[in-house]
Amino acid sequence: NKMEGPVSRCLQAGTYSVGRVGSFPTLESAFNKLSIDGIEGSVTLELIDDLYTATSDTFGFLLDGPIPGSGPGSRVTIKPALNKNVTIEGNGESVLNFRNISYLTVDGIGLKGSTTLTIRSIQNISCPFNDGISFLNNSRQNVVQNVIIECEDYTRLAGGIVFLHQSGNFTPDSNLIQNNFIRKAAMGICVSSFFYKATGNIIRGN
Repeated sequence: NKMEGPVSRCLQAGTYSVGRVGSFPTLESAFNKLSIDGIEGSVTLELIDDLYTATSDTFGFLLDGPIPGSGPGSRVTIKPALNKNVTIEGNGESVLNFRNISYLTVDGIGLKGSTTLTIRSIQNISCPFNDGISFLNNSRQNVVQNVIIECEDYTRLAGGIVFLHQSGNFTPDSNLIQNNFIRKAAMGICVSSFFYKATGNIIRGN
């Protein structure tokens, strides 16, 4: 279980760069701040490096929720900085792993041109699958749009964008998945709940 910090340390509304010379030097440091201290108002994380590589472990870049302070008027947006073709890659079970996260947007801005976001999962047979973006359990009101997905593990079970119920009494409901381009994957987009019905998810224009 994560330990939440004092409310006074929460991230104030605004835009924060993530990269070697950014407000946060790594995606891990930005995700840890969101997970532990939370937000006060809407927050944008702008990716300013060309490449972000997750450490070789099961969870990849993990954002463990819920994010304190998040809600309908306090969203977190992750997007590439203007005129940046950004790639996030890893070889764990997921490249981007959002667990119990709500009110988050991953926006690649465009599928071509000077501002794009590509998620690349590298095949690693020590994991049962290598997904691109995963939202787990109580993950609601999220948006994934304008993102390019490449899963090298397309001969097994890899999913490009996955919303999955693993445990607990909540399901990934009312999420929007639109205008993404899945170049490679065993499953392009998957919404799955084994014990409870997931409802209100919209998948369009991919």
